Amino acid sequence: MISLRSFLLTLILLIISFTGWGREIELKGAFTLLIELSKADVKAEAWDQDKLDVEGKGLEYRVLRENGKIAIRAPKEKTEEHPELKVRMPRGMGLELSLESGRVIVSGVEGEIKIALEKGDILLDGTSGSYDVAVNAGNIAAKLFLDGEAKFTSVHGDISLSILSPDPMPMEVESGRGDLLIELPQGYHASLEMFSGRGEMKCDFDLTDRSVGDGRIEGKIGDGGPYLKVSAYEGNVWIKKVTLPHHGGKEG
Repeated sequence: MISLRSFLLTLILLIISFTGWGREIELKGAFTLLIELSKADVKAEAWDQDKLDVEGKGLEYRVLRENGKIAIRAPKEKTEEHPELKVRMPRGMGLELSLESGRVIVSGVEGEIKIALEKGDILLDGTSGSYDVAVNAGNIAAKLFLDGEAKFTSVHGDISLSILSPDPMPMEVESGRGDLLIELPQGYHASLEMFSGRGEMKCDFDLTDRSVGDGRIEGKIGDGGPYLKVSAYEGNVWIKKVTLPHHGGKEG
């Protein structure tokens, strides 16, 4: 005999499962948004409302609540040639995204951001939080604020990061075959480790306690601080010093 609780849970899942173009989903409390798709161009942007707005084009998908998360999933066999998913989400909501192929754009989200992409490009614009972002074949470009540990990885592709916050956080950036460009604001503090197996390395900052050898450059940027590990096994590395505009700081 099915319990009343199980029946109600099933009913809730059926109510919020849908296909086609969009629906707003009310949220209560803090949730993480989980997106698991095979192939799609995904755009996630923050807005100042306590609900999700989901739109899908050429994509059959379901939206479920599970383990404190809102999950969006689509069966592989239902995907058309150029599917798209657009989500507007509460600004402070965490994001976990797993995608086999497509383009990912995330803007304005403030929270824990995890992205795993097999093939395609990733763009982060004005995001804030901690990061675990990885792509196998594709590029990563980001203008972001740091508010926790950050890791960016591309096996075959370039990574370009512009750090918009002066407060340093632990960060690791790694590419197998591709160039790395990291823009840091003047006055930044970090303990730098740079490596290039087959490429050139350049750092605009004066390093103290500098050591060089075996494809590596290490030293302190400013007074030192959290680690900044930047590695390109077949590519160039450039740590570029920039001046933030007056409006570049994130408001509290």
